[in-house]
Amino acid sequence: MKKYLFLIVAYVLCSAFVQATELHKHNVIVILADDLGWADTTLYGKTSLYETPNIERLAARGMTFTNAYAASPICSPTRASIMIGQNPARHGMTSPAAHLAEVRFAPIASENGPPHQKCTNVKSSTRLDPSLPTLGKILKDAGYSTAHFGKWHLGREPHSPLELGFDVDIPHWYGPGPAGGYLAPWNYPNFKANAPGEHIEDRMASEGLTFTDFHTNSSVCSPTRAAFLTGRYQQRVGIIDVIASHLDTPGLETTELTISRLMKQNGYRTALFGKWHLGREPRHNPIHHGFDEFVGYLNGAADYHNHKDWYNGLERRNIKGYTTHLITDHAVRFIEENKSRPFFLYVAHEAVHLPFQTPADTMENRPKKKLTRKEMWDPKRIRPKYKIMLEEMDKGIGQILDTVRSEGLTENTFIFFFSDNGAILSGGSNKPFRGGKFSQYEGGHRVPAIAWWPGSIAAGTTKDATSMAMDLLPTILDFTDITVPKTRRLDGTSMAELILNQANFP
Repeated sequence: MKKYLFLIVAYVLCSAFVQATELHKHNVIVILADDLGWADTTLYGKTSLYETPNIERLAARGMTFTNAYAASPICSPTRASIMIGQNPARHGMTSPAAHLAEVRFAPIASENGPPHQKCTNVKSSTRLDPSLPTLGKILKDAGYSTAHFGKWHLGREPHSPLELGFDVDIPHWYGPGPAGGYLAPWNYPNFKANAPGEHIEDRMASEGLTFTDFHTNSSVCSPTRAAFLTGRYQQRVGIIDVIASHLDTPGLETTELTISRLMKQNGYRTALFGKWHLGREPRHNPIHHGFDEFVGYLNGAADYHNHKDWYNGLERRNIKGYTTHLITDHAVRFIEENKSRPFFLYVAHEAVHLPFQTPADTMENRPKKKLTRKEMWDPKRIRPKYKIMLEEMDKGIGQILDTVRSEGLTENTFIFFFSDNGAILSGGSNKPFRGGKFSQYEGGHRVPAIAWWPGSIAAGTTKDATSMAMDLLPTILDFTDITVPKTRRLDGTSMAELILNQANFP
Protein backbone atom coordinates (compact mmCIF):
# COMPACT_ATOMS: atom_id res chain seq x y z
CA MET A 1 0.00 0.00 0.00
CA LYS A 2 1.04 3.62 -0.34
CA LYS A 3 1.46 6.70 1.81
CA TYR A 4 -0.91 9.50 0.90
CA LEU A 5 -0.42 13.27 0.87
CA PHE A 6 -2.70 15.39 3.03
CA LEU A 7 -3.03 19.12 2.31
CA ILE A 8 -4.88 21.05 4.98
CA VAL A 9 -6.17 24.61 4.69
CA ALA A 10 -6.55 25.81 7.07
CA TYR A 11 -3.02 22.14 12.87
CA VAL A 12 4.65 13.64 19.82
CA LEU A 13 4.34 10.50 20.33
CA CYS A 14 7.36 8.18 20.69
CA SER A 15 7.87 6.20 17.52
CA ALA A 16 7.53 3.04 19.54
CA PHE A 17 3.85 3.85 20.02
CA VAL A 18 3.04 5.12 16.54
CA GLN A 19 3.43 2.67 13.71
CA ALA A 20 2.83 2.74 9.97
CA THR A 21 4.55 0.81 7.22
CA GLU A 22 6.50 2.71 4.62
CA LEU A 23 4.33 1.15 1.94
CA HIS A 24 1.09 2.43 3.40
CA LYS A 25 1.59 6.18 3.57
CA HIS A 26 -0.72 8.49 1.69
CA ASN A 27 -0.30 12.18 1.05
CA VAL A 28 -2.50 14.59 3.01
CA ILE A 29 -3.58 18.15 2.18
CA VAL A 30 -5.80 20.20 4.49
CA ILE A 31 -7.07 23.62 3.40
CA LEU A 32 -8.53 25.86 6.10
CA ALA A 33 -10.42 29.05 5.30
CA ASP A 34 -10.82 31.75 7.94
CA ASP A 35 -14.27 33.08 8.87
CA LEU A 36 -15.83 31.57 5.74
CA GLY A 37 -19.60 31.43 6.10
CA TRP A 38 -22.03 28.71 5.08
CA ALA A 39 -23.45 30.80 2.24
CA ASP A 40 -20.15 32.36 1.11
CA THR A 41 -19.54 29.77 -1.60
CA THR A 42 -21.62 28.40 -4.44
CA LEU A 43 -21.38 24.91 -2.97
CA TYR A 44 -24.77 24.92 -1.25
CA GLY A 45 -26.59 27.12 -3.75
CA LYS A 46 -27.06 29.99 -1.29
CA THR A 47 -25.23 32.79 -3.10
CA SER A 48 -25.17 34.45 -6.49
CA LEU A 49 -22.63 37.11 -5.48
CA TYR A 50 -19.55 34.89 -5.22
CA GLU A 51 -18.16 32.41 -7.73
CA THR A 52 -16.21 29.45 -6.36
CA PRO A 53 -15.88 26.88 -9.16
CA ASN A 54 -12.73 25.26 -7.78
CA ILE A 55 -14.45 24.39 -4.53
CA GLU A 56 -17.24 22.90 -6.62
CA ARG A 57 -14.55 21.06 -8.54
CA LEU A 58 -13.40 19.45 -5.29
CA ALA A 59 -16.94 18.47 -4.43
CA ALA A 60 -17.58 17.06 -7.90
CA ARG A 61 -14.78 14.54 -7.41
CA GLY A 62 -15.21 14.09 -3.67
CA MET A 63 -17.67 14.14 -0.79
CA THR A 64 -19.51 17.25 0.43
CA PHE A 65 -20.52 17.50 4.08
CA THR A 66 -23.80 19.26 4.83
CA ASN A 67 -23.63 18.98 8.62
CA ALA A 68 -20.00 19.76 9.46
CA TYR A 69 -18.93 21.80 12.47
CA ALA A 70 -15.80 23.65 13.50
CA ALA A 71 -14.40 22.90 16.95
CA SER A 72 -15.34 26.39 18.15
CA PRO A 73 -17.01 29.59 16.92
CA ILE A 74 -13.60 31.29 17.31
CA CYS A 75 -10.33 30.46 15.64
CA SER A 76 -7.54 29.42 18.05
CA PRO A 77 -9.57 26.69 19.77
CA THR A 78 -10.44 25.24 16.36
CA ARG A 79 -6.83 25.44 15.18
CA ALA A 80 -5.63 23.67 18.33
CA SER A 81 -8.25 20.96 17.85
CA ILE A 82 -7.03 20.46 14.31
CA MET A 83 -3.48 19.99 15.57
CA ILE A 84 -4.17 17.52 18.37
CA GLY A 85 -7.57 15.97 17.59
CA GLN A 86 -9.22 17.03 20.82
CA ASN A 87 -12.18 19.18 21.74
CA PRO A 88 -11.20 22.61 23.13
CA ALA A 89 -12.67 21.49 26.43
CA ARG A 90 -9.98 18.82 26.59
CA HIS A 91 -6.95 20.62 25.17
CA GLY A 92 -7.83 23.72 27.20
CA MET A 93 -7.47 26.42 24.55
CA THR A 94 -10.95 27.88 24.65
CA SER A 95 -10.22 31.51 23.81
CA PRO A 96 -7.83 33.40 21.49
CA ALA A 97 -5.07 34.33 23.97
CA ALA A 98 -2.00 32.62 22.52
CA HIS A 99 -0.37 35.95 21.78
CA LEU A 100 -0.34 36.99 25.46
CA ALA A 101 2.90 37.02 27.43
CA GLU A 102 1.63 34.64 30.10
CA VAL A 103 2.22 31.02 29.20
CA ARG A 104 -0.35 28.48 30.36
CA PHE A 105 -0.40 24.89 29.14
CA ALA A 106 -3.64 24.17 30.97
CA PRO A 107 -6.76 26.21 31.82
CA ILE A 108 -7.11 27.69 35.30
CA ALA A 109 -10.45 27.90 37.08
CA SER A 110 -10.94 30.76 39.51
CA GLU A 111 -12.44 30.11 42.94
CA ASN A 112 -15.08 32.80 42.54
CA GLY A 113 -17.07 34.35 39.72
CA PRO A 114 -19.28 37.39 39.20
CA PRO A 115 -22.45 37.07 41.34
CA HIS A 116 -24.74 37.71 38.40
CA GLN A 117 -23.18 34.83 36.45
CA LYS A 118 -23.49 32.28 39.27
CA CYS A 119 -20.44 30.48 37.96
CA THR A 120 -16.66 30.65 38.09
CA ASN A 121 -14.55 31.95 35.24
CA VAL A 122 -11.95 29.75 33.59
CA LYS A 123 -8.76 31.15 32.10
CA SER A 124 -8.03 29.40 28.83
CA SER A 125 -4.66 27.81 28.22
CA THR A 126 -2.46 30.08 26.12
CA ARG A 127 -0.16 27.61 24.36
CA LEU A 128 -0.03 24.19 22.79
CA ASP A 129 2.12 22.00 25.00
CA PRO A 130 5.24 21.15 22.93
CA SER A 131 5.48 17.71 24.54
CA LEU A 132 2.16 16.65 23.02
CA PRO A 133 2.08 14.94 19.63
CA THR A 134 0.61 17.35 17.09
CA LEU A 135 -0.57 16.41 13.64
CA GLY A 136 2.65 17.88 12.23
CA LYS A 137 4.88 15.93 14.61
CA ILE A 138 3.05 12.67 14.09
CA LEU A 139 3.33 12.87 10.31
CA LYS A 140 6.90 14.15 10.35
CA ASP A 141 7.98 11.28 12.58
CA ALA A 142 6.26 8.95 10.12
CA GLY A 143 8.53 10.20 7.34
CA TYR A 144 6.30 12.89 5.88
CA SER A 145 7.43 16.29 4.65
CA THR A 146 5.30 18.80 6.53
CA ALA A 147 4.60 22.43 5.76
CA HIS A 148 2.47 25.25 7.10
CA PHE A 149 1.68 28.26 4.95
CA GLY A 150 -0.49 31.01 6.35
CA LYS A 151 -2.13 31.78 9.66
CA TRP A 152 -0.95 30.04 12.87
CA HIS A 153 -2.54 31.77 15.89
CA LEU A 154 -1.31 29.17 18.38
CA GLY A 155 1.58 31.00 19.99
CA ARG A 156 4.88 32.64 19.19
CA GLU A 157 8.29 30.93 19.39
CA PRO A 158 9.08 28.45 20.75
CA HIS A 159 5.56 27.40 19.84
CA SER A 160 5.55 28.14 16.13
CA PRO A 161 4.78 25.47 13.49
CA LEU A 162 8.51 24.75 13.12
CA GLU A 163 8.65 23.70 16.74
CA LEU A 164 5.47 21.66 16.51
CA GLY A 165 6.22 19.31 13.65
CA PHE A 166 6.39 21.41 10.48
CA ASP A 167 9.47 21.46 8.25
CA VAL A 168 8.39 24.69 6.58
CA ASP A 169 6.42 27.63 7.97
CA ILE A 170 5.64 30.67 5.81
CA PRO A 171 4.36 33.11 6.98
CA HIS A 172 2.76 33.59 10.37
CA TRP A 173 1.58 36.01 13.00
CA TYR A 174 0.93 34.51 16.40
CA GLY A 175 -2.31 36.24 17.41
CA PRO A 176 -5.83 36.80 16.11
CA GLY A 177 -5.60 40.42 15.11
CA PRO A 178 -3.05 42.73 13.53
CA ALA A 179 -0.05 43.86 15.54
CA GLY A 180 0.42 47.52 16.41
CA GLY A 181 -3.06 48.61 15.41
CA TYR A 182 -5.79 47.72 12.95
CA LEU A 183 -3.32 47.31 10.11
CA ALA A 184 -0.29 45.23 11.09
CA PRO A 185 3.18 46.15 9.76
CA TRP A 186 3.81 43.14 7.54
CA ASN A 187 5.32 42.43 4.12
CA TYR A 188 4.92 39.34 1.95
CA PRO A 189 6.55 38.22 -1.29
CA ASN A 190 4.41 38.94 -4.31
CA PHE A 191 3.26 35.76 -6.02
CA LYS A 192 0.60 35.93 -8.73
CA ALA A 193 -2.15 33.33 -8.70
CA ASN A 194 -3.13 32.04 -12.10
CA ALA A 195 -5.95 29.52 -12.25
CA PRO A 196 -8.44 30.97 -14.74
CA GLY A 197 -11.87 29.66 -15.51
CA GLU A 198 -12.70 27.67 -12.40
CA HIS A 199 -13.59 28.23 -8.77
CA ILE A 200 -12.30 25.87 -6.14
CA GLU A 201 -15.44 24.95 -4.24
CA ASP A 202 -17.45 24.08 -7.35
CA ARG A 203 -14.55 22.14 -8.80
CA MET A 204 -13.87 20.20 -5.59
CA ALA A 205 -17.56 19.48 -5.01
CA SER A 206 -17.98 18.09 -8.52
CA GLU A 207 -15.01 15.76 -7.98
CA GLY A 208 -15.52 14.88 -4.31
CA LEU A 209 -17.87 14.55 -1.35
CA THR A 210 -19.76 17.60 -0.06
CA PHE A 211 -20.80 17.73 3.61
CA THR A 212 -24.05 19.57 4.31
CA ASP A 213 -23.92 19.28 8.11
CA PHE A 214 -20.26 19.79 9.01
CA HIS A 215 -19.60 21.89 12.11
CA THR A 216 -16.63 23.59 13.64
CA ASN A 217 -15.96 22.98 17.33
CA SER A 218 -16.64 26.66 18.04
CA SER A 219 -17.97 29.80 16.39
CA VAL A 220 -14.48 31.33 16.64
CA CYS A 221 -11.30 30.06 15.08
CA SER A 222 -8.81 29.03 17.79
CA PRO A 223 -10.95 26.33 19.47
CA THR A 224 -11.78 24.78 16.08
CA ARG A 225 -8.16 24.74 14.98
CA ALA A 226 -7.15 23.12 18.26
CA ALA A 227 -9.89 20.50 17.92
CA PHE A 228 -8.85 19.69 14.36
CA LEU A 229 -5.19 19.21 15.25
CA THR A 230 -5.82 17.18 18.40
CA GLY A 231 -9.06 15.36 17.64
CA ARG A 232 -10.34 16.44 21.05
CA TYR A 233 -12.85 18.89 22.46
CA GLN A 234 -11.39 22.37 22.81
CA GLN A 235 -12.11 22.38 26.53
CA ARG A 236 -9.78 19.43 26.99
CA VAL A 237 -6.82 21.33 25.55
CA GLY A 238 -7.69 24.62 27.24
CA ILE A 239 -8.67 26.67 24.18
CA ILE A 240 -12.29 27.64 24.70
CA ASP A 241 -12.16 31.10 23.14
CA VAL A 242 -10.38 32.99 20.40
CA ILE A 243 -6.75 33.75 21.21
CA ALA A 244 -6.57 37.57 21.33
CA SER A 245 -4.53 40.33 22.97
CA HIS A 246 -7.52 41.73 24.84
CA LEU A 247 -8.48 38.31 26.21
CA ASP A 248 -6.68 36.18 28.73
CA THR A 249 -6.55 33.23 26.37
CA PRO A 250 -3.74 30.67 26.00
CA GLY A 251 -2.07 28.79 23.17
CA LEU A 252 -1.95 25.12 22.31
CA GLU A 253 0.58 23.47 24.59
CA THR A 254 3.15 21.10 23.16
CA THR A 255 2.05 18.42 25.63
CA GLU A 256 -0.93 17.90 23.34
CA LEU A 257 -0.68 15.13 20.77
CA THR A 258 -1.33 16.66 17.34
CA ILE A 259 -1.93 15.05 13.98
CA SER A 260 1.17 16.75 12.58
CA ARG A 261 3.35 15.17 15.27
CA LEU A 262 1.83 11.73 14.73
CA MET A 263 2.34 11.87 10.97
CA LYS A 264 5.88 13.21 11.32
CA GLN A 265 6.73 10.31 13.63
CA ASN A 266 5.43 7.96 10.94
CA GLY A 267 7.65 9.23 8.16
CA TYR A 268 5.58 12.05 6.70
CA ARG A 269 7.04 15.40 5.70
CA THR A 270 4.80 17.94 7.48
CA ALA A 271 4.20 21.61 6.73
CA LEU A 272 1.92 24.46 7.74
CA PHE A 273 1.59 27.55 5.57
CA GLY A 274 -0.53 30.46 6.73
CA LYS A 275 -2.44 31.15 9.92
CA TRP A 276 -1.67 29.35 13.21
CA HIS A 277 -3.74 31.21 15.85
CA LEU A 278 -2.95 28.71 18.59
CA GLY A 279 -0.46 30.79 20.54
CA ARG A 280 2.00 33.49 19.54
CA GLU A 281 4.81 32.83 22.03
CA PRO A 282 7.95 31.29 20.48
CA ARG A 283 7.26 28.01 22.23
CA HIS A 284 3.86 27.78 20.52
CA ASN A 285 5.38 27.84 17.05
CA PRO A 286 3.97 24.99 14.90
CA ILE A 287 7.52 23.68 14.55
CA HIS A 288 7.16 22.54 18.17
CA HIS A 289 3.90 20.77 17.30
CA GLY A 290 5.27 18.37 14.72
CA PHE A 291 5.65 20.50 11.60
CA ASP A 292 8.89 20.30 9.63
CA GLU A 293 8.13 23.55 7.83
CA PHE A 294 6.16 26.60 8.90
CA VAL A 295 5.76 29.75 6.86
CA GLY A 296 3.07 32.01 8.22
CA TYR A 297 1.93 34.00 11.20
CA LEU A 298 1.13 32.98 14.76
CA ASN A 299 -1.60 35.54 15.37
CA GLY A 300 -5.20 35.46 14.21
CA ALA A 301 -5.06 38.21 11.58
CA ALA A 302 -2.57 40.47 9.86
CA ASP A 303 -2.30 43.07 7.15
CA TYR A 304 -2.40 41.34 3.76
CA HIS A 305 0.44 43.45 2.33
CA ASN A 306 2.71 44.51 5.20
CA HIS A 307 4.28 41.83 7.42
CA LYS A 308 7.24 42.60 9.66
CA ASP A 309 6.30 39.77 12.03
CA TRP A 310 6.25 37.12 9.34
CA TYR A 311 8.03 33.84 10.10
CA ASN A 312 9.94 31.29 8.10
CA GLY A 313 10.25 28.47 10.58
CA LEU A 314 11.54 29.95 13.83
CA GLU A 315 13.08 32.96 12.11
CA ARG A 316 11.27 36.23 11.48
CA ARG A 317 11.31 37.51 7.91
CA ASN A 318 10.08 40.76 6.36
CA ILE A 319 9.13 40.27 2.71
CA LYS A 320 6.59 41.80 0.36
CA GLY A 321 3.47 40.49 -1.32
CA TYR A 322 -0.19 39.57 -0.88
CA THR A 323 -0.85 36.98 1.81
CA THR A 324 -3.19 34.71 -0.15
CA HIS A 325 -0.80 34.52 -3.11
CA LEU A 326 2.16 33.81 -0.84
CA ILE A 327 0.43 30.94 0.94
CA THR A 328 -0.60 29.39 -2.37
CA ASP A 329 2.90 29.71 -3.81
CA HIS A 330 4.52 27.96 -0.87
CA ALA A 331 1.92 25.20 -0.93
CA VAL A 332 2.53 24.56 -4.64
CA ARG A 333 6.29 24.60 -4.13
CA PHE A 334 6.04 22.17 -1.22
CA ILE A 335 3.97 19.70 -3.25
CA GLU A 336 6.44 19.85 -6.14
CA GLU A 337 9.44 19.34 -3.84
CA ASN A 338 7.88 16.44 -1.92
CA LYS A 339 6.04 14.61 -4.69
CA SER A 340 8.23 11.52 -4.26
CA ARG A 341 7.60 11.13 -0.51
CA PRO A 342 4.50 11.15 1.72
CA PHE A 343 3.62 14.55 3.11
CA PHE A 344 1.11 16.31 5.32
CA LEU A 345 0.41 19.88 4.23
CA TYR A 346 -1.73 22.27 6.26
CA VAL A 347 -2.71 25.33 4.21
CA ALA A 348 -4.25 27.84 6.63
CA HIS A 349 -5.49 30.82 4.64
CA GLU A 350 -6.04 34.20 6.23
CA ALA A 351 -8.82 34.85 3.73
CA VAL A 352 -11.54 35.87 4.24
CA HIS A 353 -10.62 37.20 7.69
CA LEU A 354 -10.29 40.92 8.35
CA PRO A 355 -8.63 43.27 7.52
CA PHE A 356 -10.64 43.31 4.31
CA GLN A 357 -7.92 43.97 1.74
CA THR A 358 -7.61 42.96 -1.90
CA PRO A 359 -4.41 42.58 -3.94
CA ALA A 360 -4.92 46.18 -5.07
CA ASP A 361 -5.04 47.54 -1.51
CA THR A 362 -1.29 47.99 -1.17
CA MET A 363 0.18 50.43 1.32
CA GLU A 364 0.63 52.97 -1.47
CA ASN A 365 -2.96 52.69 -2.72
CA ARG A 366 -4.76 53.15 0.58
CA PRO A 367 -6.56 56.37 1.47
CA LYS A 368 -4.51 58.63 3.71
CA LYS A 369 -7.55 59.55 5.77
CA LYS A 370 -8.18 57.10 8.60
CA LEU A 371 -11.58 55.45 8.41
CA THR A 372 -14.07 55.94 11.20
CA ARG A 373 -15.31 52.81 12.91
CA LYS A 374 -18.65 53.17 11.12
CA GLU A 375 -16.91 53.48 7.75
CA MET A 376 -14.58 50.60 8.53
CA TRP A 377 -17.45 48.18 9.22
CA ASP A 378 -19.81 49.41 6.51
CA PRO A 379 -20.99 46.33 4.54
CA LYS A 380 -21.05 48.43 1.38
CA ARG A 381 -17.29 48.89 1.74
CA ILE A 382 -16.51 45.39 2.96
CA ARG A 383 -18.52 43.12 0.66
CA PRO A 384 -16.92 44.07 -2.68
CA LYS A 385 -13.51 43.46 -1.10
CA TYR A 386 -14.74 40.26 0.53
CA LYS A 387 -15.80 38.99 -2.90
CA ILE A 388 -12.33 39.61 -4.36
CA MET A 389 -10.57 38.08 -1.35
CA LEU A 390 -12.70 34.94 -1.56
CA GLU A 391 -12.14 34.56 -5.28
CA GLU A 392 -8.36 35.01 -4.88
CA MET A 393 -8.34 32.20 -2.32
CA ASP A 394 -10.45 30.11 -4.67
CA LYS A 395 -7.94 30.62 -7.49
CA GLY A 396 -5.15 29.53 -5.17
CA ILE A 397 -6.92 26.32 -4.26
CA GLY A 398 -7.37 25.72 -7.97
CA GLN A 399 -3.60 26.03 -8.37
CA ILE A 400 -3.12 23.43 -5.65
CA LEU A 401 -5.52 21.03 -7.37
CA ASP A 402 -3.78 21.60 -10.69
CA THR A 403 -0.37 20.92 -9.11
CA VAL A 404 -1.58 17.69 -7.51
CA ARG A 405 -2.90 16.61 -10.91
CA SER A 406 0.14 17.69 -12.94
CA GLU A 407 2.50 15.87 -10.56
CA GLY A 408 0.51 12.65 -10.94
CA LEU A 409 -0.64 12.60 -7.31
CA THR A 410 -4.41 12.74 -7.82
CA GLU A 411 -5.25 9.20 -6.73
CA ASN A 412 -2.69 9.32 -3.93
CA THR A 413 -3.81 12.55 -2.26
CA PHE A 414 -6.65 13.18 0.18
CA ILE A 415 -7.74 16.83 0.41
CA PHE A 416 -10.18 18.23 2.95
CA PHE A 417 -11.52 21.78 2.71
CA PHE A 418 -13.45 23.59 5.45
CA SER A 419 -13.65 26.83 7.45
CA ASP A 420 -12.70 27.43 11.08
CA ASN A 421 -16.04 29.09 11.90
CA GLY A 422 -18.94 30.90 10.29
CA ALA A 423 -18.69 34.24 8.52
CA ILE A 424 -18.62 37.63 10.18
CA LEU A 425 -21.95 39.15 9.20
CA SER A 426 -20.62 42.50 7.98
CA GLY A 427 -18.83 40.71 5.16
CA GLY A 428 -20.06 37.20 4.56
CA SER A 429 -23.28 35.26 4.83
CA ASN A 430 -24.40 32.18 6.75
CA LYS A 431 -27.94 32.02 5.36
CA PRO A 432 -30.24 30.26 5.96
CA PHE A 433 -28.73 29.79 9.41
CA ARG A 434 -29.03 32.27 12.25
CA GLY A 435 -25.98 34.04 13.63
CA GLY A 436 -22.35 34.18 12.58
CA LYS A 437 -18.85 34.25 14.02
CA PHE A 438 -18.86 34.47 17.86
CA SER A 439 -22.43 33.14 17.92
CA GLN A 440 -23.55 29.79 19.30
CA TYR A 441 -26.35 29.73 16.75
CA GLU A 442 -25.80 27.44 13.79
CA GLY A 443 -24.43 30.18 11.56
CA GLY A 444 -21.46 30.45 13.89
CA HIS A 445 -20.21 26.90 13.48
CA ARG A 446 -21.91 25.14 10.56
CA VAL A 447 -19.48 25.55 7.68
CA PRO A 448 -18.74 24.37 4.12
CA ALA A 449 -16.75 21.12 3.99
CA ILE A 450 -15.51 18.92 1.15
CA ALA A 451 -13.52 15.67 1.03
CA TRP A 452 -11.61 15.10 -2.25
CA TRP A 453 -9.83 11.92 -3.27
CA PRO A 454 -10.42 10.85 -6.89
CA GLY A 455 -10.48 7.09 -7.24
CA SER A 456 -11.40 6.56 -3.59
CA ILE A 457 -14.31 8.95 -3.01
CA ALA A 458 -17.37 8.81 -5.25
CA ALA A 459 -17.42 12.02 -7.27
CA GLY A 460 -20.18 14.55 -6.73
CA THR A 461 -21.64 12.88 -3.63
CA THR A 462 -23.28 14.68 -0.71
CA LYS A 463 -23.53 13.70 2.96
CA ASP A 464 -25.80 15.17 5.64
CA ALA A 465 -24.14 13.27 8.51
CA THR A 466 -23.40 15.59 11.42
CA SER A 467 -19.63 15.87 11.73
CA MET A 468 -17.10 18.18 13.35
CA ALA A 469 -13.57 19.51 12.92
CA MET A 470 -12.17 17.23 15.62
CA ASP A 471 -13.27 14.21 13.54
CA LEU A 472 -10.53 14.97 11.00
CA LEU A 473 -7.57 13.72 13.04
CA PRO A 474 -8.90 10.18 13.60
CA THR A 475 -10.07 10.12 9.97
CA ILE A 476 -6.62 10.98 8.64
CA LEU A 477 -4.96 8.51 10.99
CA ASP A 478 -7.25 5.76 9.64
CA PHE A 479 -6.32 6.68 6.07
CA THR A 480 -2.61 6.54 6.94
CA ASP A 481 -2.72 3.47 9.22
CA ILE A 482 -1.25 5.45 12.09
CA THR A 483 -2.24 4.58 15.64
CA VAL A 484 -2.04 6.53 18.89
CA PRO A 485 -1.37 5.12 22.37
CA LYS A 486 -4.42 3.56 23.98
CA THR A 487 -3.92 5.91 26.89
CA ARG A 488 -4.46 8.91 24.62
CA ARG A 489 -8.15 9.77 24.57
CA LEU A 490 -9.61 11.32 21.43
CA ASP A 491 -13.03 12.97 21.22
CA GLY A 492 -13.26 12.89 17.44
CA THR A 493 -14.71 9.95 15.51
CA SER A 494 -13.19 8.67 12.28
CA MET A 495 -15.23 9.46 9.16
CA ALA A 496 -13.22 7.01 7.04
CA GLU A 497 -16.05 4.54 6.47
CA LEU A 498 -18.50 7.36 5.80
CA ILE A 499 -16.20 8.93 3.23
CA LEU A 500 -15.01 5.78 1.48
CA ASN A 501 -17.96 3.43 1.81
CA GLN A 502 -20.97 5.71 2.46
CA ALA A 503 -21.42 4.03 5.86
CA ASN A 504 -23.59 5.48 8.61
CA PHE A 505 -21.90 8.03 10.86
CA PRO A 506 -21.06 8.13 13.67
